[in-house]
Amino acid sequence: MRWIIAYWKSLSVLLAILVLSFMNPPSVPAVRELFSFDKVGHLMMYAGLTLMVLIETSGLKMVKNRRSYFWVLGGVFPVLTGALTELLQTLLFAPRAAEWGDFFSDVAGVLMGWLLFFAWQKWRPRFR
Repeated sequence: MRWIIAYWKSLSVLLAILVLSFMNPPSVPAVRELFSFDKVGHLMMYAGLTLMVLIETSGLKMVKNRRSYFWVLGGVFPVLTGALTELLQTLLFAPRAAEWGDFFSDVAGVLMGWLLFFAWQKWRPRFR
């Protein structure tokens, strides 16, 4: 229960990602572009998830080995979430389908989240 309280913001972002990933796509004809709004959406969602997880993990006092939690929760968890949502879209949520471009956008978002976290760590003391 205390993990839910500690990660309530990350869980809220995760819930929003899952809802958006599994809802029916809009009936607007899709325009196939390399950098479509869909890919930017994936990038931003996973950057937000990763950043929120890292910020919440950095403030935890109940974790003994925080470094391993950073890698697992801030790297492995978002990437696996992206892979599983793409797989589940194909298997369970027709007409949704998995796309490598979406997954690569998810991974790019995870990397962007890490970069934003490092920037936040560097400049945070200046704003206190």
